[in-house]
Amino acid sequence: MHLELQIIELLEAGRKIKLKWDCGGDQAIITIIIDNKELPYNSPILNGLDIYISNYLNLPSVGDIELIGEGEIIDENDSLYLVCESKMSYYIEDYEWPEDDEEDPEDCKTAPEIDEDYSGKRELFPSEKF
Repeated sequence: MHLELQIIELLEAGRKIKLKWDCGGDQAIITIIIDNKELPYNSPILNGLDIYISNYLNLPSVGDIELIGEGEIIDENDSLYLVCESKMSYYIEDYEWPEDDEEDPEDCKTAPEIDEDYSGKRELFPSEKF
């Protein structure tokens, strides 16, 4: 079944679909949660949603940033939307690691701030407009 139709079917049945992402450090991990239960990575339910969201939001996986976010898929006026918020922090470019490695690794990053490029309300599966 097409991904969009699966989402509509779940929402019409009263299910809540949430997503969380942890990106950067050369990886992008996206977790799908239905009714507060995390789906296993290889679940056939909503198969491909993680890849769609990663590509749609253009989530970064490069090593010098960290992006943590979450969102919920809603149906509004017969369209699907992802309402989300993401916080980004950057690794400090000229950070000098101490020789004893006892410093907290979080000291080498900027404080997380809401990133408008990866936050807000976004229409999923937008129809082609000519």
